[in-house]
Amino acid sequence: MIKINNDGSIASNSKRSDHPKYLSDLITSLNTCAENYKRLSIESDLSELREIADKLASERTEFAVVLKEGFSDKPRKNYSTLSKIKPLWVKLVKTVVHSKDDQAMVNSVLKNELDVAKKYNTYLHHHIPKIEQLNILLEQKRAVNEAIELFRAGYNLQTQGISMLATEVV
Repeated sequence: MIKINNDGSIASNSKRSDHPKYLSDLITSLNTCAENYKRLSIESDLSELREIADKLASERTEFAVVLKEGFSDKPRKNYSTLSKIKPLWVKLVKTVVHSKDDQAMVNSVLKNELDVAKKYNTYLHHHIPKIEQLNILLEQKRAVNEAIELFRAGYNLQTQGISMLATEVV
C-alpha cells in the first residue's frame, strides 16, 4: 500500500536514498548538454541547425535551473521545442552527416543527451520525489527522449539513403 506524506511525497519503506549526488550529476549533465548545444549553435554552417540548437541549449539550461532551485513553483513551460520542428530537425540531422564538423558536434550532443537520459533514470531510481517534482522530471525526461529519437530518425534516414544509393549503383 502506498502512503502519501503530508508534504505530498510518497512514504516508502524502501532503502532509496535522497543523496544529492544523483541530482548534482543530473544537473551537471544537463549543463554539459546545454554547452554542447550552444557550441553547435555557434559553430554550425547551417542557420536552421544553429537556431534549433540555440533553443535546445536554452531548454536544457532551464531544466538545470529548475532542478537547482529545488523544483520551484514557477509556471512550467510546455517542453515541446522539438515537436514543433520535427520534420525540419530530421532533415537537418540527415544533412549534417555530410559535414564532418557538424557531424562531430551532433554526435557529441547525442552522446550528452543519452547521458542525461541515464541520469534521469538514476535519479528517479534513487529518489522518490513529490508528485509535483515527478511531473517536472518526467516532462523534462520526455523532452530529452524526444530529442534522442529525432537524432536517431535523422540518422536512420541518412543510413537508408546511403543504402538506397548503394543499391542503385550496383
